[in-house]
Amino acid sequence: MTGTDTRHVLVVGAGMVGISTGLALRREGWAVTVVDPGPPGGETSSGNAGVIARGTVVPINPPALWRSLPRILAGRHPGARVDWRYALAEARFMAGLLANATPARCRRSEAALNALLDGAPAAHAGLMADAGEAHRLRRTGWLKLYPDARTFAAADRERAALARFGIDHAVLDGEAIAEREPHLTQRFSHGLWVRAAASVDDPGAVVAAYATLLTAQGGRLVSGRVRALSPAPVAAHLVDGRILAADHIVVAAGPWSGDLLRPLGVRLPLGMERGTSRLYAARGNAVLNRPILDVAGGYALAPMAAGIRLTTGADFSARDRPQRFRQLSAAEGRARILFPLDGPADPAPWAGSRTSLPDGRPAIGRVPGHPAIWCSTGHGHIGFSSGPTSAALLAALMAGRPPPFDATAFDPGRFA
Repeated sequence: MTGTDTRHVLVVGAGMVGISTGLALRREGWAVTVVDPGPPGGETSSGNAGVIARGTVVPINPPALWRSLPRILAGRHPGARVDWRYALAEARFMAGLLANATPARCRRSEAALNALLDGAPAAHAGLMADAGEAHRLRRTGWLKLYPDARTFAAADRERAALARFGIDHAVLDGEAIAEREPHLTQRFSHGLWVRAAASVDDPGAVVAAYATLLTAQGGRLVSGRVRALSPAPVAAHLVDGRILAADHIVVAAGPWSGDLLRPLGVRLPLGMERGTSRLYAARGNAVLNRPILDVAGGYALAPMAAGIRLTTGADFSARDRPQRFRQLSAAEGRARILFPLDGPADPAPWAGSRTSLPDGRPAIGRVPGHPAIWCSTGHGHIGFSSGPTSAALLAALMAGRPPPFDATAFDPGRFA
Protein backbone atom coordinates (compact mmCIF):
# COMPACT_ATOMS: atom_id res chain seq x y z
CA MET A 1 0.00 0.00 0.00
CA THR A 2 1.04 3.57 -0.67
CA GLY A 3 -0.08 6.97 0.49
CA THR A 4 -1.47 8.00 3.86
CA ASP A 5 -5.17 7.14 3.56
CA THR A 6 -6.11 10.76 2.95
CA ARG A 7 -8.76 9.80 0.38
CA HIS A 8 -11.85 7.83 1.29
CA VAL A 9 -13.71 5.75 -1.27
CA LEU A 10 -17.06 4.06 -0.70
CA VAL A 11 -17.64 0.96 -2.82
CA VAL A 12 -21.30 -0.02 -3.18
CA GLY A 13 -21.51 -3.78 -3.65
CA ALA A 14 -19.66 -6.69 -2.02
CA GLY A 15 -19.62 -9.17 -4.89
CA MET A 16 -16.46 -10.20 -6.68
CA VAL A 17 -16.25 -6.90 -8.57
CA GLY A 18 -16.83 -4.72 -5.51
CA ILE A 19 -14.51 -6.58 -3.15
CA SER A 20 -11.77 -6.75 -5.80
CA THR A 21 -12.18 -3.00 -6.33
CA GLY A 22 -11.81 -2.40 -2.61
CA LEU A 23 -8.61 -4.46 -2.52
CA ALA A 24 -7.10 -2.65 -5.50
CA LEU A 25 -7.91 0.80 -4.09
CA ARG A 26 -6.64 -0.16 -0.66
CA ARG A 27 -3.31 -1.06 -2.25
CA GLU A 28 -3.34 2.43 -3.78
CA GLY A 29 -3.56 3.93 -0.30
CA TRP A 30 -7.26 4.79 -0.26
CA ALA A 31 -9.32 4.44 2.91
CA VAL A 32 -11.90 1.92 1.70
CA THR A 33 -15.43 1.16 2.89
CA VAL A 34 -17.54 -1.47 1.13
CA VAL A 35 -21.28 -1.40 1.79
CA ASP A 36 -23.76 -4.16 0.98
CA PRO A 37 -26.96 -5.44 2.61
CA GLY A 38 -25.72 -9.03 2.57
CA PRO A 39 -22.51 -10.93 3.22
CA PRO A 40 -19.65 -10.62 0.71
CA GLY A 41 -20.28 -12.83 -2.31
CA GLY A 42 -23.77 -13.66 -1.10
CA GLU A 43 -25.61 -12.75 -4.31
CA THR A 44 -24.57 -13.43 -7.92
CA SER A 45 -20.96 -14.21 -7.01
CA SER A 46 -21.98 -17.26 -4.99
CA GLY A 47 -24.09 -19.16 -7.52
CA ASN A 48 -21.92 -19.34 -10.61
CA ALA A 49 -19.82 -22.12 -12.09
CA GLY A 50 -16.58 -20.79 -10.60
CA VAL A 51 -14.85 -20.51 -13.97
CA ILE A 52 -12.06 -17.97 -14.42
CA ALA A 53 -12.97 -17.68 -18.06
CA ARG A 54 -9.77 -16.57 -19.78
CA GLY A 55 -11.11 -17.55 -23.19
CA THR A 56 -14.59 -15.98 -23.00
CA VAL A 57 -13.79 -13.17 -25.41
CA VAL A 58 -16.75 -13.48 -27.79
CA PRO A 59 -19.63 -11.34 -26.43
CA ILE A 60 -23.11 -12.70 -25.79
CA ASN A 61 -24.35 -11.20 -29.06
CA PRO A 62 -22.04 -12.24 -31.91
CA PRO A 63 -23.31 -12.04 -35.50
CA ALA A 64 -24.58 -15.63 -35.13
CA LEU A 65 -27.25 -14.24 -32.80
CA TRP A 66 -29.34 -13.48 -35.88
CA ARG A 67 -29.43 -17.20 -36.75
CA SER A 68 -30.52 -18.11 -33.23
CA LEU A 69 -33.10 -15.35 -32.93
CA PRO A 70 -36.13 -17.32 -34.22
CA ARG A 71 -35.53 -20.13 -31.71
CA ILE A 72 -35.00 -17.65 -28.87
CA LEU A 73 -38.17 -15.72 -29.65
CA ALA A 74 -40.14 -18.95 -29.94
CA GLY A 75 -38.89 -20.13 -26.55
CA ARG A 76 -37.08 -23.13 -28.06
CA HIS A 77 -33.46 -22.14 -27.34
CA PRO A 78 -32.12 -23.99 -24.27
CA GLY A 79 -29.47 -21.40 -23.44
CA ALA A 80 -31.44 -18.15 -23.77
CA ARG A 81 -34.98 -17.12 -22.93
CA VAL A 82 -36.72 -13.76 -23.28
CA ASP A 83 -39.73 -12.51 -21.36
CA TRP A 84 -41.76 -10.42 -23.80
CA ARG A 85 -42.88 -7.95 -21.15
CA TYR A 86 -39.29 -7.37 -20.16
CA ALA A 87 -38.19 -7.02 -23.79
CA LEU A 88 -40.77 -4.28 -24.38
CA ALA A 89 -39.88 -2.47 -21.14
CA GLU A 90 -36.15 -2.60 -21.91
CA ALA A 91 -36.34 -1.98 -25.64
CA ARG A 92 -33.14 0.11 -25.62
CA PHE A 93 -31.11 -2.79 -24.26
CA MET A 94 -32.72 -5.44 -26.46
CA ALA A 95 -32.40 -3.33 -29.61
CA GLY A 96 -28.79 -2.61 -28.68
CA LEU A 97 -28.00 -6.32 -28.49
CA LEU A 98 -29.12 -6.72 -32.09
CA ALA A 99 -27.48 -3.53 -33.31
CA ASN A 100 -24.12 -4.70 -31.92
CA ALA A 101 -24.40 -8.19 -33.45
CA THR A 102 -22.25 -7.24 -36.45
CA PRO A 103 -18.78 -8.53 -37.39
CA ALA A 104 -17.03 -5.17 -36.88
CA ARG A 105 -18.61 -4.40 -33.51
CA CYS A 106 -18.13 -7.93 -32.29
CA ARG A 107 -14.45 -7.84 -33.25
CA ARG A 108 -13.93 -4.68 -31.21
CA SER A 109 -15.60 -6.24 -28.20
CA GLU A 110 -13.49 -9.37 -28.59
CA ALA A 111 -10.30 -7.30 -28.44
CA ALA A 112 -11.54 -5.42 -25.38
CA LEU A 113 -12.63 -8.57 -23.54
CA ASN A 114 -9.34 -10.25 -24.36
CA ALA A 115 -7.47 -7.36 -22.73
CA LEU A 116 -9.75 -7.47 -19.68
CA LEU A 117 -9.41 -11.23 -19.19
CA ASP A 118 -5.76 -11.62 -20.15
CA GLY A 119 -4.43 -11.32 -16.61
CA ALA A 120 -7.43 -12.80 -14.80
CA PRO A 121 -6.03 -16.25 -13.86
CA ALA A 122 -2.78 -14.77 -12.56
CA ALA A 123 -4.59 -12.02 -10.65
CA HIS A 124 -6.87 -14.53 -8.95
CA ALA A 125 -3.93 -16.82 -8.17
CA GLY A 126 -2.17 -13.96 -6.39
CA LEU A 127 -5.23 -12.94 -4.41
CA MET A 128 -6.05 -16.53 -3.45
CA ALA A 129 -2.51 -17.03 -2.20
CA ASP A 130 -2.71 -13.82 -0.15
CA ALA A 131 -6.11 -14.87 1.21
CA GLY A 132 -4.99 -18.40 2.13
CA GLU A 133 -7.30 -19.97 -0.45
CA ALA A 134 -4.78 -21.21 -3.04
CA HIS A 135 -6.07 -24.77 -2.55
CA ARG A 136 -9.34 -23.79 -4.25
CA LEU A 137 -7.69 -22.89 -7.58
CA ARG A 138 -7.69 -25.54 -10.33
CA ARG A 139 -5.74 -25.31 -13.57
CA THR A 140 -7.69 -27.98 -15.44
CA GLY A 141 -9.29 -25.65 -18.00
CA TRP A 142 -12.87 -25.36 -19.25
CA LEU A 143 -14.34 -27.93 -21.65
CA LYS A 144 -17.11 -27.16 -24.15
CA LEU A 145 -18.91 -30.12 -25.69
CA TYR A 146 -20.58 -30.34 -29.12
CA PRO A 147 -22.87 -33.24 -30.10
CA ASP A 148 -22.20 -33.11 -33.85
CA ALA A 149 -20.14 -31.49 -36.58
CA ARG A 150 -22.83 -28.92 -37.40
CA THR A 151 -22.97 -27.56 -33.84
CA PHE A 152 -19.17 -27.51 -33.71
CA ALA A 153 -18.91 -25.63 -37.01
CA ALA A 154 -21.35 -23.00 -35.74
CA ALA A 155 -18.81 -22.07 -33.03
CA ASP A 156 -16.04 -21.28 -35.50
CA ARG A 157 -15.92 -17.62 -34.43
CA GLU A 158 -14.90 -18.57 -30.89
CA ARG A 159 -12.09 -20.82 -32.10
CA ALA A 160 -10.86 -18.12 -34.47
CA ALA A 161 -10.79 -15.61 -31.62
CA LEU A 162 -8.86 -17.98 -29.36
CA ALA A 163 -6.31 -18.50 -32.11
CA ARG A 164 -6.08 -14.79 -32.91
CA PHE A 165 -5.27 -13.88 -29.32
CA GLY A 166 -3.00 -16.84 -28.65
CA ILE A 167 -5.24 -18.28 -25.93
CA ASP A 168 -4.18 -21.84 -25.12
CA HIS A 169 -6.82 -24.32 -26.31
CA ALA A 170 -7.21 -27.67 -28.03
CA VAL A 171 -9.88 -29.31 -30.17
CA LEU A 172 -10.75 -32.81 -28.93
CA ASP A 173 -12.49 -35.72 -30.63
CA GLY A 174 -14.87 -38.05 -28.84
CA GLU A 175 -12.13 -40.39 -27.67
CA ALA A 176 -10.03 -37.56 -26.24
CA ILE A 177 -13.08 -36.19 -24.40
CA ALA A 178 -13.71 -39.60 -22.84
CA GLU A 179 -10.06 -39.83 -21.75
CA ARG A 180 -10.28 -36.55 -19.87
CA GLU A 181 -13.80 -37.05 -18.50
CA PRO A 182 -14.32 -40.82 -18.28
CA HIS A 183 -17.53 -40.58 -16.24
CA LEU A 184 -19.53 -38.73 -18.88
CA THR A 185 -22.38 -40.97 -20.01
CA GLN A 186 -23.04 -39.23 -23.33
CA ARG A 187 -20.81 -39.17 -26.39
CA PHE A 188 -19.87 -35.97 -28.20
CA SER A 189 -18.28 -35.58 -31.60
CA HIS A 190 -16.13 -32.57 -30.69
CA GLY A 191 -14.83 -30.72 -27.66
CA LEU A 192 -13.11 -27.37 -27.18
CA TRP A 193 -10.76 -27.50 -24.23
CA VAL A 194 -9.80 -23.95 -23.19
CA ARG A 195 -6.67 -24.83 -21.27
CA ALA A 196 -5.95 -21.19 -20.38
CA ALA A 197 -9.06 -21.06 -18.18
CA ALA A 198 -9.00 -21.91 -14.49
CA SER A 199 -11.73 -22.52 -11.92
CA VAL A 200 -12.42 -22.61 -8.19
CA ASP A 201 -14.33 -25.12 -6.09
CA ASP A 202 -16.41 -22.57 -4.13
CA PRO A 203 -16.82 -19.09 -5.67
CA GLY A 204 -18.78 -17.74 -2.71
CA ALA A 205 -16.04 -18.80 -0.30
CA VAL A 206 -13.41 -17.16 -2.51
CA VAL A 207 -15.22 -13.80 -2.43
CA ALA A 208 -15.67 -14.11 1.35
CA ALA A 209 -11.94 -14.80 1.72
CA TYR A 210 -11.08 -11.77 -0.41
CA ALA A 211 -13.33 -9.69 1.86
CA THR A 212 -11.50 -11.00 4.93
CA LEU A 213 -8.23 -10.07 3.24
CA LEU A 214 -9.58 -6.57 2.62
CA THR A 215 -10.43 -6.04 6.28
CA ALA A 216 -7.05 -7.45 7.32
CA GLN A 217 -5.47 -4.79 5.12
CA GLY A 218 -7.45 -2.00 6.76
CA GLY A 219 -10.62 -1.89 4.69
CA ARG A 220 -14.04 -1.69 6.29
CA LEU A 221 -17.25 -3.60 5.57
CA VAL A 222 -20.61 -2.01 6.37
CA SER A 223 -23.92 -3.87 6.29
CA GLY A 224 -26.71 -1.79 4.80
CA ARG A 225 -28.73 -1.13 1.66
CA VAL A 226 -28.03 2.07 -0.24
CA ARG A 227 -31.19 3.83 -1.46
CA ALA A 228 -29.58 6.88 -3.10
CA LEU A 229 -26.30 8.59 -3.86
CA SER A 230 -25.50 12.25 -3.40
CA PRO A 231 -22.83 13.66 -5.76
CA ALA A 232 -22.27 16.91 -3.80
CA PRO A 233 -21.51 16.44 -1.00
CA VAL A 234 -20.47 12.91 -1.93
CA ALA A 235 -22.43 10.44 0.19
CA ALA A 236 -24.52 7.30 0.17
CA HIS A 237 -27.90 7.40 1.86
CA LEU A 238 -28.96 4.10 3.38
CA VAL A 239 -32.54 2.92 3.75
CA ASP A 240 -32.17 2.92 7.56
CA GLY A 241 -31.34 6.62 7.58
CA ARG A 242 -27.56 6.40 7.88
CA ILE A 243 -25.42 8.59 5.63
CA LEU A 244 -21.97 7.40 4.60
CA ALA A 245 -19.79 10.28 3.40
CA ALA A 246 -16.76 9.76 1.16
CA ASP A 247 -14.50 11.55 -1.28
CA HIS A 248 -15.42 9.17 -4.11
CA ILE A 249 -18.01 6.46 -4.66
CA VAL A 250 -17.74 3.36 -6.85
CA VAL A 251 -21.01 1.73 -7.91
CA ALA A 252 -20.35 -2.01 -8.25
CA ALA A 253 -23.79 -3.20 -7.22
CA GLY A 254 -24.48 -5.60 -10.09
CA PRO A 255 -28.21 -5.76 -10.86
CA TRP A 256 -28.91 -2.86 -8.47
CA SER A 257 -26.41 -0.48 -10.13
CA GLY A 258 -29.00 1.07 -12.43
CA ASP A 259 -31.25 1.94 -9.49
CA LEU A 260 -28.45 4.09 -8.05
CA LEU A 261 -27.19 5.63 -11.28
CA ARG A 262 -30.48 6.60 -12.95
CA PRO A 263 -31.40 9.31 -10.40
CA LEU A 264 -28.04 10.93 -11.19
CA GLY A 265 -29.00 11.16 -14.85
CA VAL A 266 -26.72 8.24 -15.80
CA ARG A 267 -28.84 5.97 -17.99
CA LEU A 268 -26.68 2.99 -18.84
CA PRO A 269 -28.70 0.49 -20.92
CA LEU A 270 -28.17 -2.28 -18.37
CA GLY A 271 -29.98 -5.51 -19.12
CA MET A 272 -30.76 -8.40 -16.80
CA GLU A 273 -29.47 -11.89 -17.49
CA ARG A 274 -31.09 -13.97 -14.79
CA GLY A 275 -29.77 -17.41 -14.00
CA THR A 276 -30.31 -20.39 -11.73
CA SER A 277 -28.12 -23.13 -10.33
CA ARG A 278 -28.18 -26.06 -7.95
CA LEU A 279 -25.70 -28.43 -6.33
CA TYR A 280 -26.06 -32.19 -6.74
CA ALA A 281 -24.20 -35.15 -5.36
CA ALA A 282 -22.49 -37.46 -7.84
CA ARG A 283 -23.62 -41.07 -7.94
CA GLY A 284 -21.18 -43.74 -6.89
CA ASN A 285 -17.57 -42.89 -7.65
CA ALA A 286 -18.33 -40.54 -10.56
CA VAL A 287 -15.91 -37.61 -10.83
CA LEU A 288 -15.94 -34.48 -12.96
CA ASN A 289 -12.41 -33.14 -13.47
CA ARG A 290 -13.21 -29.66 -14.76
CA PRO A 291 -16.19 -27.41 -15.56
CA ILE A 292 -17.97 -28.47 -18.75
CA LEU A 293 -20.49 -26.76 -20.99
CA ASP A 294 -23.04 -28.71 -23.00
CA VAL A 295 -23.29 -26.22 -25.86
CA ALA A 296 -26.43 -27.68 -27.40
CA GLY A 297 -28.05 -28.13 -24.00
CA GLY A 298 -27.33 -24.59 -22.81
CA TYR A 299 -26.11 -25.52 -19.33
CA ALA A 300 -22.85 -26.09 -17.47
CA LEU A 301 -21.71 -28.58 -14.86
CA ALA A 302 -18.88 -27.65 -12.51
CA PRO A 303 -17.21 -29.69 -9.75
CA MET A 304 -17.47 -27.90 -6.41
CA ALA A 305 -16.24 -28.73 -2.94
CA ALA A 306 -19.82 -29.58 -1.94
CA GLY A 307 -20.94 -31.40 -5.10
CA ILE A 308 -21.58 -30.83 -8.80
CA ARG A 309 -23.10 -27.45 -9.65
CA LEU A 310 -25.55 -27.23 -12.54
CA THR A 311 -25.93 -23.70 -13.95
CA THR A 312 -28.36 -22.48 -16.60
CA GLY A 313 -28.06 -20.02 -19.47
CA ALA A 314 -29.46 -16.50 -19.73
CA ASP A 315 -33.05 -15.60 -18.91
CA PHE A 316 -33.73 -12.03 -20.02
CA SER A 317 -36.45 -11.00 -17.61
CA ALA A 318 -37.13 -8.49 -14.84
CA ARG A 319 -34.83 -8.72 -11.83
CA ASP A 320 -37.64 -8.96 -9.29
CA ARG A 321 -39.97 -11.28 -11.19
CA PRO A 322 -40.69 -14.45 -9.20
CA GLN A 323 -38.35 -17.23 -10.30
CA ARG A 324 -40.08 -20.39 -11.52
CA PHE A 325 -36.97 -22.52 -12.23
CA ARG A 326 -38.31 -23.97 -15.47
CA GLN A 327 -34.94 -23.45 -17.15
CA LEU A 328 -33.22 -25.31 -14.33
CA SER A 329 -35.66 -28.22 -14.53
CA ALA A 330 -35.08 -28.58 -18.27
CA ALA A 331 -31.31 -28.39 -17.81
CA GLU A 332 -31.40 -31.00 -15.04
CA GLY A 333 -33.13 -33.47 -17.33
CA ARG A 334 -30.42 -33.03 -19.96
CA ALA A 335 -27.59 -33.07 -17.40
CA ARG A 336 -28.70 -36.39 -15.97
CA ILE A 337 -28.19 -37.91 -19.42
CA LEU A 338 -24.67 -36.49 -19.53
CA PHE A 339 -23.38 -37.24 -16.03
CA PRO A 340 -24.53 -39.53 -13.17
CA LEU A 341 -26.07 -36.93 -10.87
CA ASP A 342 -27.66 -38.04 -7.63
CA GLY A 343 -30.00 -35.97 -5.45
CA PRO A 344 -29.62 -32.28 -4.56
CA ALA A 345 -26.76 -31.37 -2.22
CA ASP A 346 -28.24 -28.05 -1.13
CA PRO A 347 -31.64 -27.27 0.41
CA ALA A 348 -32.97 -25.17 -2.47
CA PRO A 349 -31.96 -23.92 -5.94
CA TRP A 350 -30.08 -20.64 -6.27
CA ALA A 351 -31.38 -17.78 -8.41
CA GLY A 352 -29.81 -14.44 -9.23
CA SER A 353 -29.35 -11.74 -11.83
CA ARG A 354 -26.40 -10.48 -13.83
CA THR A 355 -26.26 -7.14 -15.59
CA SER A 356 -24.93 -6.81 -19.11
CA LEU A 357 -24.64 -4.08 -21.71
CA PRO A 358 -25.57 -4.15 -25.42
CA ASP A 359 -21.99 -4.40 -26.68
CA GLY A 360 -21.07 -7.22 -24.29
CA ARG A 361 -18.53 -5.09 -22.40
CA PRO A 362 -18.80 -3.79 -18.81
CA ALA A 363 -18.84 -0.11 -17.91
CA ILE A 364 -15.70 0.72 -15.93
CA GLY A 365 -14.71 4.30 -15.18
CA ARG A 366 -16.01 7.71 -14.16
CA VAL A 367 -19.70 8.20 -14.81
CA PRO A 368 -20.60 11.16 -17.05
CA GLY A 369 -21.23 14.46 -15.31
CA HIS A 370 -20.09 13.41 -11.82
CA PRO A 371 -16.36 13.78 -11.09
CA ALA A 372 -16.48 11.77 -7.86
CA ILE A 373 -18.81 8.94 -8.96
CA TRP A 374 -17.38 5.88 -10.69
CA CYS A 375 -18.82 2.53 -11.70
CA SER A 376 -17.79 -1.01 -12.50
CA THR A 377 -20.88 -2.86 -13.65
CA GLY A 378 -22.46 -4.74 -16.56
CA HIS A 379 -20.03 -7.66 -16.54
CA GLY A 380 -22.58 -10.28 -17.59
CA HIS A 381 -21.19 -13.79 -17.11
CA ILE A 382 -17.55 -12.70 -16.61
CA GLY A 383 -17.88 -10.73 -13.37
CA PHE A 384 -16.32 -13.46 -11.26
CA SER A 385 -13.50 -13.93 -13.78
CA SER A 386 -12.71 -10.28 -14.38
CA GLY A 387 -13.29 -8.79 -10.91
CA PRO A 388 -9.56 -8.31 -10.16
CA THR A 389 -8.64 -7.04 -13.65
CA SER A 390 -11.62 -4.66 -13.70
CA ALA A 391 -10.43 -3.41 -10.32
CA ALA A 392 -6.89 -2.86 -11.61
CA LEU A 393 -8.26 -0.79 -14.50
CA LEU A 394 -10.49 1.33 -12.26
CA ALA A 395 -7.77 1.86 -9.64
CA ALA A 396 -5.40 3.18 -12.30
CA LEU A 397 -8.05 5.54 -13.66
CA MET A 398 -8.88 6.85 -10.19
CA ALA A 399 -5.18 7.36 -9.45
CA GLY A 400 -4.67 9.24 -12.71
CA ARG A 401 -2.16 6.68 -13.97
CA PRO A 402 -2.04 5.15 -17.44
CA PRO A 403 -4.37 2.12 -17.33
CA PRO A 404 -2.99 -1.41 -17.75
CA PHE A 405 -4.91 -1.72 -21.04
CA ASP A 406 -7.06 0.48 -23.24
CA ALA A 407 -9.89 1.85 -21.12
CA THR A 408 -11.90 3.51 -23.89
CA ALA A 409 -13.84 0.36 -24.76
CA PHE A 410 -15.20 0.26 -21.20
CA ASP A 411 -15.95 3.98 -20.80
CA PRO A 412 -19.39 4.41 -19.14
CA GLY A 413 -19.94 7.47 -21.31
CA ARG A 414 -19.97 5.47 -24.54
CA PHE A 415 -23.78 5.15 -24.33
CA ALA A 416 -24.49 8.83 -23.70
